[in-house]
Amino acid sequence: MREYREGATVLLNCYHDGARVFVGDVHGSQADTEFTGTANEVRSTVRLSCAVAGSERLAAPRIIKDETIVFLGIEKPLEQAVVKAITHWMGWLVAEHGVSRRDAYLLSSVHPAMRVHVYQMVPGFGLDYVAGVEFPKDGP
Repeated sequence: MREYREGATVLLNCYHDGARVFVGDVHGSQADTEFTGTANEVRSTVRLSCAVAGSERLAAPRIIKDETIVFLGIEKPLEQAVVKAITHWMGWLVAEHGVSRRDAYLLSSVHPAMRVHVYQMVPGFGLDYVAGVEFPKDGP
């Protein structure tokens, strides 16, 4: 996924004390969807740090970039992955920015900065699809 790169902060849920983090399948480049099940697979050295950020349970991973946040949805079929990503984003608008649930719903269709991306859609491999909503991190 192109959003996992230097400088990004990735928020993940941890379900067990002492859990470990695995990083792999590094891509030198990748088109949207990774449709054929492969990308520019490369050898890599990855440096990361981990910290417990709090007890909030996220709907799915969240990626904080310099100016935007990506809210992921992971599901099958693709439409459900998109719905989960949008729902994840709407929950953030309500919790972090005091937007009403109704207004968050309406913003999903009218806010010009809201973008939907398809990150992984590999047919025939049995994998869930990954979609994301990218939005400015300072909110609406």
